[in-house]
Amino acid sequence: MIGKPSPKFSDLEVIAEFEHIRPFYKLACQNVHGGPRGLLFRLGLNNGQQEKILLSGPSTNGLAEPIENTAYSIMLITSSLLTFEINLDYLVAMKVLAKLEQDIFEAADQILHEDYDD
Repeated sequence: MIGKPSPKFSDLEVIAEFEHIRPFYKLACQNVHGGPRGLLFRLGLNNGQQEKILLSGPSTNGLAEPIENTAYSIMLITSSLLTFEINLDYLVAMKVLAKLEQDIFEAADQILHEDYDD
């Protein structure tokens, strides 16, 4: 299916048509893996703090986008599993799951705006 003897994670993303999430993954990895962006941008600090503070511990800043992406991914995966055998209960569950994902997205978006308004 992939056609490569040792496929990379990015190859699987392309096949699953999920490559639009790659920039968020790369952003999250910048502080862990070496590179110039990791020196200039800290995920746990808001824009006004980037050059003023050296982050030396956990932070809740920067969690909104990972929360949104996690809710989106869980909704897609669960919906895919529920469509193997379609019945009314599964359709209702997918509708409830989509509403829950939307609620989580809105709450995380509110947190994101609070983080960047500081």
